[in-house]
Amino acid sequence: VKSALLLAGCFAQGPTTVVESNPTRDHTERMLTFLGAKIIRKEGEVTVEPGGTLRGKELEVPGDFSSAAFFWVAAAILPGSSITVKRVGLNPTRTALLEILRQMGAQVQVVPRPGSAWEPVGEATISSAPLHGVTVEDTVIPGVIDELPILMVAATQAQGITRMGGVGELRVKETDRIRSMVTGLSSMGARIRSQGDTVIVEGPTPLRGQIVESFGDHRTAMALAVAGLAAEGKTTIQGSEWVRISFPDFEETLRAIRR
Repeated sequence: VKSALLLAGCFAQGPTTVVESNPTRDHTERMLTFLGAKIIRKEGEVTVEPGGTLRGKELEVPGDFSSAAFFWVAAAILPGSSITVKRVGLNPTRTALLEILRQMGAQVQVVPRPGSAWEPVGEATISSAPLHGVTVEDTVIPGVIDELPILMVAATQAQGITRMGGVGELRVKETDRIRSMVTGLSSMGARIRSQGDTVIVEGPTPLRGQIVESFGDHRTAMALAVAGLAAEGKTTIQGSEWVRISFPDFEETLRAIRR
């Protein structure tokens, strides 16, 4: 919604200001600034001023952080594992998952690449380590909203309680991701439940292979596939074809890096 309003504001008479209660992704502001729009940013708001001239430029689209997240969590929960993702976007409004994994005890190394013109880019390495539960505050949720399903998988292998509050937006994605993840992980043996807009996971729990449902959601399918890596026995994901929405090569990539 913010992006749509900012794009419309480029062609409006007078300034257009979007006010946000918590910081959200700023890819659109960065891109518009790079292409010549007049963007003014203050705490809690972003404004498009009239009079800017958009000019086409060559730009690099960084690797998708949300797609990389599944492999980082896989490395974090599988003992002896480590994975490096190169040329991935490191926009600070998107990288909350890395900090959460660090707080949980995973080994996290980030190497920014200098000279990125409009979006921070670099590489990030995650290595396995004993994980412990954390509390993910409401204010952090906008920066990790798409990574919450795979973070729930990480929490099943962490010692203690992981609590994620203010995650109600998950109920209005391609499916109700709270329901799909609680259903899938519970059937695999995880101790996970929801209380309103809060998800609570008690770990660690040994997962067991199971037939689970994607509920027509690509991130649910990929998150449960990673859970299957840590489970004993075979995991079958019904509706796995929905992965093609965001990551057509997910299965091949997962197969290529599997131990």
